[in-house]
Amino acid sequence: MGIIMEDLKGIRRKNYGKMLNRRLHSWNFRRLQFYIEYKAKLNSLPVEYVNPKHTSSLCPICNERVAPNGYRLLRCGCGYEDDR
Repeated sequence: MGIIMEDLKGIRRKNYGKMLNRRLHSWNFRRLQFYIEYKAKLNSLPVEYVNPKHTSSLCPICNERVAPNGYRLLRCGCGYEDDR
């Protein structure tokens, strides 16, 4: 068991407009990940970085694509259902 985080390389390459870019790009994503990784290593926990593409659209149990079931719910064929 360990900690899994998204690989955030290239997160700031999109242009959302002057005001939104200023708000989004002022966050220091990598610093937070560094602190988490540092504390995990102190406690001998492995840290893994994964590609964030499609992570919120796949079922965590069977790894199949989930389908919307109402306003905020997602449902999978294996019976898994949760908030998006």
